[in-house]
Amino acid sequence: MEMRKSKGKFIVLEGGDGTGKNTQIELLKERFGSREFLYTEEPGGSRLGNKIREWVTEQDEQPMCVKAELLLFSASRAQHVHEKIAPALALGINVICSRFSLSTIAYQLYGREQLHRLEAFYHIDQFAVGKTKPNLYILLDGNPEVGRARQDTLGFEKDRIESEAFEFHTRVREGYLAALPPLPYGICVDADRPAEKVHRDLAMIVHNCLSEKEPEFHHHVTDPIIQGFPIDSTIKESVW
Repeated sequence: MEMRKSKGKFIVLEGGDGTGKNTQIELLKERFGSREFLYTEEPGGSRLGNKIREWVTEQDEQPMCVKAELLLFSASRAQHVHEKIAPALALGINVICSRFSLSTIAYQLYGREQLHRLEAFYHIDQFAVGKTKPNLYILLDGNPEVGRARQDTLGFEKDRIESEAFEFHTRVREGYLAALPPLPYGICVDADRPAEKVHRDLAMIVHNCLSEKEPEFHHHVTDPIIQGFPIDSTIKESVW
């Protein structure tokens, strides 16, 4: 009888603008390769998702309302899960994704000062992703001033959301720290250090997750303000 391949691990890399997510994704590709991994990002990951990415990031004289922005990100996520993430996991492929549901909480709820819509977002997100939830969220936590300086040094052309006021990005960071799930579902890494040092930590964390070991890493978010929603520890169901 042919042995059924185990389900892949779903790992999400989160963080504010300028915290080095793209750099770290590329370094993880170099270390772990692509044979048993899918590397992807949000918004995007599908043809529809890429179109939505254009809509939500392009500079436009006509402001996008906060409800539309939140729903567009959720629509991109639904297609992403349906088309790419869930099928890959079912085949035993590990998925490393830049951004997922936690980003919407940080940006569209905290950043936009819409935290009163948290319960509504929970139901929207459940509808969008179903049972496809990350095994681990890794938060690259960085000072927005450092992130902005990095972008300026690289001559980074900022999109609509990246161009928001400094206060917006400060709230985004607060949102990430408030909503990051507790261990073993979420872990926080200091992203203000050199990329090589951050990568060493990420490589160890990813390796331990794939090996189903408990994270051997300092995690300074021990009591998140938003606990997410109940986790059944007996079946290891993750939050968000």
